[in-house]
Amino acid sequence: MRGAGWYRFELPLAEVPRWVHGVFIPRDSAAAMGFWLNGTVIGGTLRPDVQVRRNHQPYLTGAPPALFRPGKNVLHVRVQANPDLRQGLTRVWFGYSAELRAIWLRHYKVHVLLVVAFGLVSLTAGVAALALWARTRRDPAVLWFGLSALLLGAPSLVGFAFGLPSPGPMLELWRLVQVYAYAPALAIGALYLADVGSRRRSIAIWLLFALGLAVPTALGEKWLATAFAVLGVPVVLLLAVSIVLMIVRSGGALWLRAAAAGALAIAIALAVHDLAHWLGWIDFDRLALFPFAAPALTLSVGALVGSRHFDAVRELAESKATLEARVVERTAQIEQAHEHLRALESEQATVHERQRIMADMHDGLGASLVGLLGAVQTGNAGREELERRAHAALQELRLAVDSLDTPPGDLNMALGTVRHRLRDPIEASGVAFDWQVADLPRLEHFSPTRILHLQRFLFEAVSNALRHAGAKRISVAARADADAVEVSVTDDGRGLNSATAPGGRGLMIMQRRASALGASLEVWSPGAGTRVTLRIPLAQA
Repeated sequence: MRGAGWYRFELPLAEVPRWVHGVFIPRDSAAAMGFWLNGTVIGGTLRPDVQVRRNHQPYLTGAPPALFRPGKNVLHVRVQANPDLRQGLTRVWFGYSAELRAIWLRHYKVHVLLVVAFGLVSLTAGVAALALWARTRRDPAVLWFGLSALLLGAPSLVGFAFGLPSPGPMLELWRLVQVYAYAPALAIGALYLADVGSRRRSIAIWLLFALGLAVPTALGEKWLATAFAVLGVPVVLLLAVSIVLMIVRSGGALWLRAAAAGALAIAIALAVHDLAHWLGWIDFDRLALFPFAAPALTLSVGALVGSRHFDAVRELAESKATLEARVVERTAQIEQAHEHLRALESEQATVHERQRIMADMHDGLGASLVGLLGAVQTGNAGREELERRAHAALQELRLAVDSLDTPPGDLNMALGTVRHRLRDPIEASGVAFDWQVADLPRLEHFSPTRILHLQRFLFEAVSNALRHAGAKRISVAARADADAVEVSVTDDGRGLNSATAPGGRGLMIMQRRASALGASLEVWSPGAGTRVTLRIPLAQA
């Protein structure tokens, strides 16, 4: 029937009922309906005060006892419908209102509340999945599962909260989106779980879905209902192929893949039911069931998505733990190697220091003792000469010990030690002695060997002034400028003689000391008096 039509039902009653009776239809599938009992309107969607209606939901209306009369009662139902949109009147139930309300409540729980519950669960799962993907942006399967769950839950909740469009083409398009929009995203997510997803496949799937909506819309209202049924075939095939690939290739837990296979089997069975319903092979009162397959499919795919995500998190945690263990092990090995290296360096430093002490004692104390032994053996040296040579050997020994006690680079302490060692010979000679040493910078590159060379240089310069120059006053001065430390020994004696003249042994020894220090030597003697200046660079050459 196209347009509006009337149905007439006779309700014979032996007496006027004492309680409210009502009219119930399992599914409100007409564009609009009105109910009249004995000429009085008792309900329907043709009333002007009804602003919102919910299509394809159970409907119940009641009639008070005052409208009934004994004998024949007449119920008229006016139906406005479009058969192209599969609209019409389902079976009409009449009876005691309380009994009909119990039947209506069972239908309402399945047709409305269950759909809303699925919608809430799907919406929550979709938001959670999208939030999880937004944090990592790694697994496309998580993104597409979240989008599919969102498209599954949101339309149902929006329709429940704000009502559906008015009956007509827009309502059918809304129902198409509500029932099928989640399917492309779910299929793409399953393909990514099967490791065969790609951007090109995703675009192609959405284009096919958009084409399935656009073509019947462009052809007109007559084709919308046909599109609702026909679009289900490729949707089911698409989901079937993608989920089969996911089950075979995803590598998830066996029971999860078995659950996905069971959900797919249920979805195919429900799709066959809806196709038979469309073709008129089963009762028109029956509700379309394929939308109820969507939560099972979505949850099965979501379970595999969650399983893979948590497997990845667990593997990452295990890899991190393994890496940390390797880092700890490697750190221990490096520390052990460093300890071994430090031990070797310490041992090498000890050997080097021993070699240096042996060389210093050989060159200094050894030479002095050899000279003393030679003087004793020849018998030509007097007591004073032997005593002088013994004091020289003792002085060499003291200098060697002092160089070990002086911190490397500390020129102030090195020169202070020299002043202490010179005190006795200076006082014994009766020569006036001036010490003018400023606060000197620390030279980190000045090793004990260089300190010993500096101390020997000063002793050599002062000894020459005492023994050969006949000086009455000797001055030792030290200062630092921007480039170097300058140490000088000045006397007022006879000036250069054969002992210190160029080519003389004393000058050669001082020159050798200066070279060992990396310093320059300047000897100035105007005829009376001599100044020997050692200039030590601040930076190591």
